[in-house]
Amino acid sequence: MKKILSLLAIMAVVCLSSCLKDELVEDQAYGLINLNAKKIIGFNETTQSFALPFEDKERILQIPVHLSAEKPAEEDITVTLSLANSAQLITKYNTDNGQDLVVFNPSLYQFQGSGLSVVIPKGSNDGYLSIKVNSINFDPSSTYALGLTINSVSGSGYTISGNYGTVIASFGAKNVYDGIYNVTGTLTDANGLYKGDYPRNFSLTTTSGTRVTVYDLDYDFDKYIVINNAGTSAANTGIGLAFTFDPSTNALVSVTDPASPARVFTNVSGSFDPATKKIIVNWTSGRWKVSETWTFKEDR
Repeated sequence: MKKILSLLAIMAVVCLSSCLKDELVEDQAYGLINLNAKKIIGFNETTQSFALPFEDKERILQIPVHLSAEKPAEEDITVTLSLANSAQLITKYNTDNGQDLVVFNPSLYQFQGSGLSVVIPKGSNDGYLSIKVNSINFDPSSTYALGLTINSVSGSGYTISGNYGTVIASFGAKNVYDGIYNVTGTLTDANGLYKGDYPRNFSLTTTSGTRVTVYDLDYDFDKYIVINNAGTSAANTGIGLAFTFDPSTNALVSVTDPASPARVFTNVSGSFDPATKKIIVNWTSGRWKVSETWTFKEDR
């Protein structure tokens, strides 16, 4: 909890610092006191993420456009957005942050209302870009993005924010099993040379509505790692894992290896608890017999 509170405090300081450092605010002699002297139009954040359930359901998502001023809008303000630099913004974001966001294919979404024209109505400080999506059409192994830029503002006396004039909006689909887990349990080696290394942190990544692939976060590797009985060295079993569940019974119905479909898994059993997101996993493959409890930690 202390770590979470510290992080929130740091984020608050950073956000406040970013607002105060906006070159368009710094030009005002009294900072935010005379904000109405330069009515600033911008996004609320430089990034906005939408993590959606992987299901056949249409949703309307909204990205806010904000008026920073001493008073709400005294007239309807039309803010025109642009996707002209979307690919370049996404490429830069990926490079700067080590991400692999994919440009959102227009076939996967529809702008609502007046499209890229957003109205901040009289008496309000916010207008919204509305986007209709159905995440069942997403490739769950990808995270899509739009790089939006404020292109123009109707009326006079408004200034486009220097720091918040663009936003990277990302869109991804996740099933209910997706997340980061702490894993405990046992792994036994029929040859008696190795054992499981627990506790470990793994992630489960959506590949369909009922299937997830396993990644070892502690070893930063996509194969199953074991340690010798002395605990002095690690070895790669060569086994990659994917779990498939039955959503009607919450039972684990299969364990497979994404890279080696012919690999045989036996003694497969397990379950998913929707209330706690705890997963029980049992499987045997070759000389390795595994029995584990996966405790949900956080969203991936």
